[in-house]
Amino acid sequence: MSSENRKKVLLGFGALVVILVAAIALWPPNFRKEDASGAIGEVQKHRAPQITQKDVVLGNESVKHRQKVLYADFLADAAKLKALGHADAAALADFDKEMYSRWIAVAEEVLADEQAAARTSANRKTLDAEIAEAANFVRSREANLNDEDMALANKKLAHIAQEEMASRSVVSLADEQLAAAVDKLASAKLEDEYLAVAKQLEAVNHELKSEELFAISLADEIEYLQETAMNARIVTANVSEEQLFQRSEQLDARAMKNIEEQVLADEQMAAKFRDMDDQIARAQRIAGAQAAMASSSLLARSLNDTQQALNARDNEFRARANAAATDELMAVRALDSKLYHTEQLQHRLADFELQVAHRQAQ
Repeated sequence: MSSENRKKVLLGFGALVVILVAAIALWPPNFRKEDASGAIGEVQKHRAPQITQKDVVLGNESVKHRQKVLYADFLADAAKLKALGHADAAALADFDKEMYSRWIAVAEEVLADEQAAARTSANRKTLDAEIAEAANFVRSREANLNDEDMALANKKLAHIAQEEMASRSVVSLADEQLAAAVDKLASAKLEDEYLAVAKQLEAVNHELKSEELFAISLADEIEYLQETAMNARIVTANVSEEQLFQRSEQLDARAMKNIEEQVLADEQMAAKFRDMDDQIARAQRIAGAQAAMASSSLLARSLNDTQQALNARDNEFRARANAAATDELMAVRALDSKLYHTEQLQHRLADFELQVAHRQAQ
């Protein structure tokens, strides 16, 4: 990647991260387009207690792991590889040992998580057996792991990832379920239809509480293991200083690509939370017009529980995503801090802040 192209790419990534930080920081925590009306509209609409710094620290383990796998280690390894071009044999051997040790540790952790995961797919038994076989293979190679072992294990993991059913984020699934429940509520006429909506809302509540928001995919873990194995191979191949530099550039590019994709994914998740906020407000308006029905108290309770679960998760998301985005911005800026003080970027950020302020005032 040429120096000029690299600057353009980094500037674009930096702008994305800056905008995400601003979006999360300025996103109103208690925004509602319209108030509900009627008896059921009196469902509590206050936000859940704001997540505290202690809560953020306790939840940081998954965020830090996500950063490690997606970009932090790639950027650190890129810097080390640049320095290794001027290093002696002992330094090269230390880096090689670090890569092998890291690969073993991460591979064992990934496979342990896969063995602990609950599965509902039709090929669950076959997949569990394949995961167990891969775990035994990695454990058996701990003492004398080589390049061929890493390549074979990476292939086994890639096959497991392909066999696993594609899973959507819990927030996306909850958003879809909530929209379906509200649509059903809008057309409901009979008592049993209102009771069915209440059950659907309970399912949404369950989805919102079910998983870690910042978990990363098996595909991301495999990519990380593959890049780590590549680092080990290139160091042991006695390549030139220029080739080590090229490898470091590849790691920089991989890290920046992952940061860009994560920024976009967080923006999409924020949009899902806002949509669910709107859906609950719509449900409260619809239910408010049917306050005399026998199931009104049950529906009100289901709406309240779902709203409180949503409030807790979006408060958690905004706090942790804000901290994660700040770290991502620092990582990008560390590569070339001079790129992020341009007039173009300042104008872009100012325009975005005005757009957010206008939305808040509506």
